[in-house]
Amino acid sequence: MLSEKYAQALYYIAKDKSEKEQEGFFDNFIKLLKRNGHLSLLPKILKNLNEISLKEHKKDKIDFIVSDEKFKDKYKEKIKDYKKYLNLKQEVQTKVDDAIVGGFIIRTKDTIIDGSYRRGLVNLYNKFIK
Repeated sequence: MLSEKYAQALYYIAKDKSEKEQEGFFDNFIKLLKRNGHLSLLPKILKNLNEISLKEHKKDKIDFIVSDEKFKDKYKEKIKDYKKYLNLKQEVQTKVDDAIVGGFIIRTKDTIIDGSYRRGLVNLYNKFIK
């Protein structure tokens, strides 16, 4: 659909730009729509742009996984350090998964930091078996 293509182009061109640069892109985009006779697509384009933004935002979340609810506070400083180290600005979503036995896992779209006891126990087991 043409409105989806326009929305995708606009989103990916403007997503990492400053607000002033985005305004310039949008002004030029409106001129492009007028020139091509597609100005009537603007409401659909804006709707699609919002959907794309929501979908992309979900991908950028940070999952912080602990084995027990009581460990959430114990690792708060580590999360802050990793966010700073990885230059992450997203909010952290904390989850509990008792399968990791202890420790923590930090998972983003691009990175997994596994500080779980389960990983260490599996590695130790593999050393003895091999």
